[in-house]
Amino acid sequence: MALVFPEFELAQPSDRRANILGVLSRAATVGARPVTEILSSVAETAAATLQVARVNVWLYDSRRTGLTCIESFDARTGCHESGEVLRVSEHPNYFRALDVLRSVSAMVADEDPRTSELDDYLGRHGITTILDVPMLRAGEVFGVVCHEHAGAPRSFSESDRLFAGSIGDLVALVLETAQGMELQQEQARMRESVARMAQIQSLGWLAAGVAHDFRNVLSVVFTNAETLLRTPTLDPESREAAAAILEAGVEARELCQQLQAYAGKSASTVELRKLDEVLADTFRAFRSRVPPSVRFAVQVASPIPPTWLDVAAIRRAVMNLLINALEALPPSGGSIQVSVRHAEPSSIDLERGYDFRVGPVPCVCVEVQDSGNGIEEDLLPRVYEPFYTTKARGTGLGLATVLGAMRAQQGAISVESRRGHGTSVRLWFPQAEGGEAPRAL
Repeated sequence: MALVFPEFELAQPSDRRANILGVLSRAATVGARPVTEILSSVAETAAATLQVARVNVWLYDSRRTGLTCIESFDARTGCHESGEVLRVSEHPNYFRALDVLRSVSAMVADEDPRTSELDDYLGRHGITTILDVPMLRAGEVFGVVCHEHAGAPRSFSESDRLFAGSIGDLVALVLETAQGMELQQEQARMRESVARMAQIQSLGWLAAGVAHDFRNVLSVVFTNAETLLRTPTLDPESREAAAAILEAGVEARELCQQLQAYAGKSASTVELRKLDEVLADTFRAFRSRVPPSVRFAVQVASPIPPTWLDVAAIRRAVMNLLINALEALPPSGGSIQVSVRHAEPSSIDLERGYDFRVGPVPCVCVEVQDSGNGIEEDLLPRVYEPFYTTKARGTGLGLATVLGAMRAQQGAISVESRRGHGTSVRLWFPQAEGGEAPRAL
């Protein structure tokens, strides 16, 4: 989105400075360039034009308790920094001046009553004179652009003030545009997430319904097959056929259980347990089937807080992930790494997966990472679908049942993979926040 500045929006203290502002505004194309890069360019240009030592961009925090520096350019060193904080409680006069003045200009900053409270900051950076321009959003100050001079105190001309004001307006518009674009992107992500959740929910209802009805049909198959096997006069060939029917019925019943797990409808009993302790037996059991050509390592952060768990379902889910990881490795071997740690899913994680949490709460993350061939990017959205598989053999219910377990767990799941670079599957389990298990579990 290109930024266009009508003439009345950008003051023109001189033809040269007007040209500088024009160049800056044309280069401030949010989306085409990162915002950090735009702010760095603006700060460098403003410092050179006004002949000041530093130019900084500060933003209020969400509670308006202070300003945080998001861009600081020091012309003396050529360095860019960020992260410094100024607290309202420590500098009330300065913040009061920002709220009522179009600009705060102090020739001798450590003596001016509006800025003398900044003496520690001024001394730390060797600043004598400042020209600060508040940035407004809907009539309220949301940040400030600071132009700071080092050396003997100096005054700023009217042309300097106009130029600094235009720089403040430009930075404000860049930040407003970036925020608007982020909001649009977040809304698009939310719409996509809602659509994917609805699709998964619909498939879950379908799977649960099919599994329920098919189990009823299977009960008839089991009853008749068992009746035939109890018949003493049954000839050997018919007895063998009845046994085969019974064996196939058992496999079909297991598929029904997997479908119910995908739908999050399996019977469950939850316990307040620590994930690392619950999964210790799973890791030991899996280690026994790992060939010598495969490196298997488990790393557990300490301490791991307790979470409400359906122990049997989670053990099955993690074993599914471990088996998938092992099957993804080439015949020559590779590595499987598991970590159990404190972590919350990022926005990128949630774009790749599903979030069944009731709210943003602290989580314990279990990650299973392999060094296999990975998954094609265009296939990733389908890996959660029941019966979808890229394997020559398999039901395609492995990851689908893991998804169902995390749905019942009120957790989150994400898959990250790149062809030729392996796969990482992450599961997030909300930490227990009280003595009672969540009702939905």
